[in-house]
Amino acid sequence: MAKRNILRFRIVMVLALFAGLWPAQAAAQDILSDREESSKQYLVQLDGSVGIDNFSNTKAILTLAPSPEGAQNTYVLTVSGWPRDNGLNTFVWVSDDTLMTDVSSMVVCRVVDSAFKQANIHFYYLSPRLLRAATVTQHEKEDIRQARKVALPTRIAANAGELSLNFMGGAVTGRVWITGYDPVGRAFVHYQANIQGELSRGLQSTHSVGKRD
Repeated sequence: MAKRNILRFRIVMVLALFAGLWPAQAAAQDILSDREESSKQYLVQLDGSVGIDNFSNTKAILTLAPSPEGAQNTYVLTVSGWPRDNGLNTFVWVSDDTLMTDVSSMVVCRVVDSAFKQANIHFYYLSPRLLRAATVTQHEKEDIRQARKVALPTRIAANAGELSLNFMGGAVTGRVWITGYDPVGRAFVHYQANIQGELSRGLQSTHSVGKRD
């Protein structure tokens, strides 16, 4: 009788375990199951700040696709600027180099600190050092405006960061933050932005040659 009760208890525990895991796994797959395509592309808007500067209406392309069999993460998630993938105040995110968690419609990626591999995650901003004139003149404000027109954005590699997204039908919202070291300004810089966008298709970014990347 005692052995039968123990066996029954073990069966109940196993069933409870699967009952707890199955809904989350099934719901995670629903992000991609409502379209015939094997991936989804979103055109998103970025509004945020980098260093002491604020920015708004910066565009990026976000793509979500299923991971290949045996991969650590559930999805392959990439983000890059649009119409230029290295445009001012844009960022690049490749989820292969992150630790991903996904529950229902939420996907969160975190930069993993590794001494063996630099994550393919970075942002582009205008280092304040590029705007400093050699000499101060009475036309300082105009000089800064002109410098902003010709200065090249600096690529800042991430040493920490997190991207959190919520997929709701044809829309996506979320937030990203990245911290990295600016070799030009010789200081750490913090990038953060709110993300919102809608499904799109067929968009491609160009890469501007001559940027600091």
